[in-house]
Amino acid sequence: VRVGVAGVGLSWTVVVRGIWGNEAALYHFGDSVLDGKGMAIVVSTALLVVLLGVLFRFAPIGLQMRAVVESPRMTELAGVNADRVSAFSWMLSSLFAGLAGVLLAPLYSSLAPQNFNTLLVAAIAAAAFARLTSIPLALVGGLALGILQALAAEASLSLRVPCSPKSSVRQRSTSSSVLLSAGG
Repeated sequence: VRVGVAGVGLSWTVVVRGIWGNEAALYHFGDSVLDGKGMAIVVSTALLVVLLGVLFRFAPIGLQMRAVVESPRMTELAGVNADRVSAFSWMLSSLFAGLAGVLLAPLYSSLAPQNFNTLLVAAIAAAAFARLTSIPLALVGGLALGILQALAAEASLSLRVPCSPKSSVRQRSTSSSVLLSAGG
């Protein structure tokens, strides 16, 4: 499973680089500006959330996953192998974790545990906003949290509140990770 996740992650990176190969390019959306990395994260997240929504709503394995969450025993009685569905769920979550790591890695200059604590708290907040039941609500919660974080960062800059250079990277990556975690 880990080799498959790594392979998908690397191939996804190649696809993203092929589409947004020019990292110096800037994409303007009203007052907001995204670089190539940010654009890749936003587009990848939107695509992955749509694919996950389609999987859960229309694919047999997605429907089985929803049923196993509700009542593993009843799904076993209906002839669904709950262990196989659970294994697929773990594989899918590993896939999304790997893709999140691949997409967020360029935003960090170094690997530090505190970066991931910030990401984890933001992801849990988005999932809690959705009451752990709705992917679209988690996405909305993640977007709201990211927007609030950006507004707070801008307010702190206008008030000239001192902050470390790493905090701006952490703020960008937290909002990006919330978007990704909303999909997974």
